[in-house]
Amino acid sequence: MEQIKQISFAENDRQKVEDEVIFADQNDPEKFIQRYIDDPRSFDGNYIYADLFKEQFDQYRESKESRNRYNSPAHNAAAVLASEQYRRVTANRSDAERDNIEPTRRHYWVGDI
Repeated sequence: MEQIKQISFAENDRQKVEDEVIFADQNDPEKFIQRYIDDPRSFDGNYIYADLFKEQFDQYRESKESRNRYNSPAHNAAAVLASEQYRRVTANRSDAERDNIEPTRRHYWVGDI
């Protein structure tokens, strides 16, 4: 896994959250990756989205206010987890049909209608 770049914050609570999520991420990344895979919004971990990885951190998902306050402190740890999950998903060749794309609806562009 990549090294997590620490930002450092002037506000004590934001710095504490950044320290906690980086420490937790570095010490047990599998815990957060498994939480992500188990989250139905990730479609079994195949939908890679750093913002959804932030939801796996307790400090971030506590409330709407904590999501706003701790968005930046949680971001780099979440981005590293998302990057790792992307590597794992793209390396997985266990299902030959997995890489097929099936359009589900037509998108209309300006001038099409």
